[in-house]
Amino acid sequence: MYNYTDNIHELEHSAKIHFDDIFDYQHSPINEIYERYFQFCQENLTTECNDYNIQPAKFYYRTEYGINARAGIQNGYSIIGVNMQTIHSLYDLFYEKNDIFETDEYLSNNYGELVKKFDVPVGHLMFQLATLFTYHHELGHLIQKSPNLSLWLTEQNVETIKDEFLIDRHILELDADLNAAHSICLYLIEYLKKLEPKDRTQENLQKILSIGVASIFSYFLLYFQDAKSIYYKEHTHPHPLVRISYIVDCVIRVAQINLPPDFKIELRNTLKEGFIISDTFFRNVLNSTLVDDFGKHFLAEIKNIEAYVNELLGVGEGMPNLVKNRHKA
Repeated sequence: MYNYTDNIHELEHSAKIHFDDIFDYQHSPINEIYERYFQFCQENLTTECNDYNIQPAKFYYRTEYGINARAGIQNGYSIIGVNMQTIHSLYDLFYEKNDIFETDEYLSNNYGELVKKFDVPVGHLMFQLATLFTYHHELGHLIQKSPNLSLWLTEQNVETIKDEFLIDRHILELDADLNAAHSICLYLIEYLKKLEPKDRTQENLQKILSIGVASIFSYFLLYFQDAKSIYYKEHTHPHPLVRISYIVDCVIRVAQINLPPDFKIELRNTLKEGFIISDTFFRNVLNSTLVDDFGKHFLAEIKNIEAYVNELLGVGEGMPNLVKNRHKA
């Protein structure tokens, strides 16, 4: 067990994180949720420190509102800071307000029997996946040890002046996304393994992966008020449709490596089902057609998306600090 009070005292006095930036969740109505996430993140950070030489590494919650997280290096400390509202909002939206698998006819008919077998409600699983993706993405940035860490890398997408765009930033985000996608896929495979042997089927794995894809995609879209037109060499982060395309591809590849060879997971079907779940979530929980609007952009731009992802991957081959290249070595 790690002690959050000790963490924030050390960050304030040794890492020089300003007191006003630190959130203490002790009196929060969901303090147990904050505590569990802190315990997971700090334990994993401490373990990963031994493999990637990022010690001392600490996790804390920021007093900032809005769904966001950041990774950086300050006064010799590798630090992940998650906005307090990230946990509160994701818990509220994905778990407390989310009953789509019970109320939507399509999801109830196609996923109802499966999700009843999970050890947590499916809405809570979606919350877990979104927050786990956040952590592993930020961890990826710490492992990269980019010079940008001294300025802090955040999850919030920021518009850039076109002439000042650097493709390296998109590659760093892609690499951090792939680090998170790899971890999320292994987590999802564990959900398949928890089922009774008769339920450990290719069809159920396909559905579990689709729930994972939907959770991540929905999390991405919470940063947007409307369906932003597709862009490529702009902004600090790739467009969410670019991100979800390479994330799904990574999830499928990791699943195929870690499962029996007779399991054949379909990329297009996983993506399609992920969009259906996300669209249902946004329509029912947020009263929004955002996913459908983004989906139209995706169909029109799929070839350009694939070309840009391949370009990012190709340029990234020459960047030894990327997580994927460290694993390769």
